[in-house]
Amino acid sequence: MQKSETIGALAKALSAFQGQVTDIPKTSRAHGNIMYAQLDEMLTLARPLLSAHGLSVVQFCGTADERVSVETVLMHESGEWMSGTIEMALDGGGRMNKAQSVGSVITYARRYSLGAVLGFTSKDDDGNAVNDRGEIIPPRPAINAIPDDRLRTVRQIEELWKEQYDEASRDGIMKQWLGTFKVERLADAPKAALDKLVLGLLEKKEGWANV
Repeated sequence: MQKSETIGALAKALSAFQGQVTDIPKTSRAHGNIMYAQLDEMLTLARPLLSAHGLSVVQFCGTADERVSVETVLMHESGEWMSGTIEMALDGGGRMNKAQSVGSVITYARRYSLGAVLGFTSKDDDGNAVNDRGEIIPPRPAINAIPDDRLRTVRQIEELWKEQYDEASRDGIMKQWLGTFKVERLADAPKAALDKLVLGLLEKKEGWANV
């Protein structure tokens, strides 16, 4: 979380807002008969009370490396502010195309971020895919949820590939390697395979250095 140097006035206004805001009605139904509140319903309920207490919310979205990020900024008329960012992986295994997947994950992230910042509670599962038997499949973990040792290995591989191959060659090699393990990103490959790949790339780099 980031914030302005002081947040006293903002905290007082937010406390007053939370004392008056009502529960968000869950009017939409997702797979598995789970009810949830739509983003527009949350905003419709929140905006008049936010304005009455000198508060406002803006959200900024971005995409990079098959991930979506949403920064939510809560501001007060005094100039005080605080913000937080949520990052989620795209779902590449469903029936949606990439544009639809990006839009779905952004909406999902915006709703959860808004609820967290304003103190709302809501329940949904539209980040879940459903298999042919109608069973809910939990979304794969965002990059933040990947264990540190695996994440360090992935970053090391990415850097070594950048050093040793141009972009066109790198993309082709990566797709071929990922296809071998039937995964869509490095972080989902077996740890032993990642470690072996790092060793091979390091040996290749060392061989070049000795030429």
